[in-house]
Amino acid sequence: MYRDEKGVYGFESKEKKTGTNSFRTIKNLADAGMELIDQIRIKNGLEEIYYINDTPSLFSFVIKNVFYLPSIIWKLRKLKEMKSERFWYLNRRNEAIQGIIYGPNYDRPLPLIAFDSGYKRDLFNFSIVGKVIACLGYRAFSIRSRNELKVIEAEDYIDAAEFLRTKYEKRNKIGDKSGVIGISGGNIVVYKMCSNKEFIERNNLKCGVSISPFADLAEQFKYMKEVIKKQNVDSHTKEVLEDYNRYVESLGVKDTEDDSIFVKGSPITYVNELKIPLLIEHGIKDDIVPVTGSLKIYSKAKKAKKEVELVLIPGKGIHEDLKQWKKDLVGTISLISSIIYVYSFLKKHLDS
Repeated sequence: MYRDEKGVYGFESKEKKTGTNSFRTIKNLADAGMELIDQIRIKNGLEEIYYINDTPSLFSFVIKNVFYLPSIIWKLRKLKEMKSERFWYLNRRNEAIQGIIYGPNYDRPLPLIAFDSGYKRDLFNFSIVGKVIACLGYRAFSIRSRNELKVIEAEDYIDAAEFLRTKYEKRNKIGDKSGVIGISGGNIVVYKMCSNKEFIERNNLKCGVSISPFADLAEQFKYMKEVIKKQNVDSHTKEVLEDYNRYVESLGVKDTEDDSIFVKGSPITYVNELKIPLLIEHGIKDDIVPVTGSLKIYSKAKKAKKEVELVLIPGKGIHEDLKQWKKDLVGTISLISSIIYVYSFLKKHLDS
């Protein structure tokens, strides 16, 4: 093993025995990430992006995984014991909305987590996610809003959180702190909640987690339209985007002129008003919601001096094909690391 003049560690190649003087250098993950970020920035004509010091070095990445993974595995041993319950409430428009809440089967108050992952991908559809969050020591809920594309869905989530704290018959199980997690299209819930001062104060909202967000809904809409026209596109990527396109068309949305959808439904609209810590995670090679969105949000948030972290993870991140996770080492590492970084962030802000 050797250390070069820049302080980078590496290993001497076996080829040296034959007289050649070649070396293998372990490249720092953060440096590699910044090179890729610069490529993305130049390609998309973005402004200068802040250096992402939150993206871990290879060393810290490994240490964090080693430190938290045993704890998470131990907590997940009770996965099958986690239960769900359905509930109904009236939103601000006096509409009856159904929700589902996951948690351990005991009465001890636990922090409340709002969870939304976009079109047809809430805790009703992915019970395993609800059970995992519950195992980690939280009560997680999702709702079936009637307005998934519009910002009204975020308002329905806000109303649900208020209901669970004040009118839910088992509200004694709800702790005094709250958090919110959004994935992909569900991120508008995160940014609406984390920028709403009154809601934050009433519900003691401590932090938000934004996974694979787009910044501008109009840009994502145009990207979707472009990708589904292409022939040489990954089958999983095309399937997901075509499914969402059918949903959008069923609502009669054909262009990006409706500000009630495309401005109010864009996370970047609310970045300057963020009032609590935010963690952003994104797969570097995500081709369903490109990482450009997270970079734009992060850059704007840093300029506004908001408390935000950005962690770029290997591969496509949460948008990886579920069928490939067990076969793809990078995808598996990405999934595990994503859980670990979210857990450590929630633990820091909700368990202290």
